[in-house]
Amino acid sequence: MPAMTPAQRAITVLAAAFLAACGTASHGAVSAPHTSAPHTSAALSCHQQYETWKHGAVRGAASRLETALRRVQAQGAVDDLPRMVSALRSAGRAAQEVAAVPPPRCADPAGDYGKMLTLIQAAGDNARSASGLGGILLAEVPLKNIPAVEKQLGAELDRTVGKSH
Repeated sequence: MPAMTPAQRAITVLAAAFLAACGTASHGAVSAPHTSAPHTSAALSCHQQYETWKHGAVRGAASRLETALRRVQAQGAVDDLPRMVSALRSAGRAAQEVAAVPPPRCADPAGDYGKMLTLIQAAGDNARSASGLGGILLAEVPLKNIPAVEKQLGAELDRTVGKSH
C-alpha cells in the first residue's frame, strides 16, 4: 500500500485534533453546548447551559460529525481517496447540522466553535467540487487552520465553562 500523501496525513491529523478538541474521548460525542430556552438561561450558570446544550439537541448532529471525521481518519490511513472525499463531504454536511444548533453565547463568546465548523464545512465543499487527490488537496487548505482555532476554543471553554468541559 502506498504511503499517505502529506495532504492525507494532514487531514487525518486535523480530524483527530478536532475530535480531541471537542471532547469526544471523554463524552462519546462531539462536545457542543446546548442552547437553553431563553427564559431559563439567565437562571443557569454558563457551565449548566453548556452541559444542557452538549447533551441535548446538538448531540445527534454532533455524533454524525464525529462519525464522519472518524471515517476521514480511517480512509486516510488506508489511502482510499474516493472514500476520503466522500467522508469529507459527509463531515461538511454534518458540520452544517451542528452549526444550526450553536452553543450558548456565554460558553463561546468569540465564536470559535462556529469557526471550527466553518472550516470543516469548507473542506466538505471543496471535496464536493473536486475529486481524487485534487479534492483532498483542496480540502486541506481550510483544515490547516483548525489547530489554531482548536487552541483558542479550548482556552475559551476553560475560561467560560471550566476545565471539565
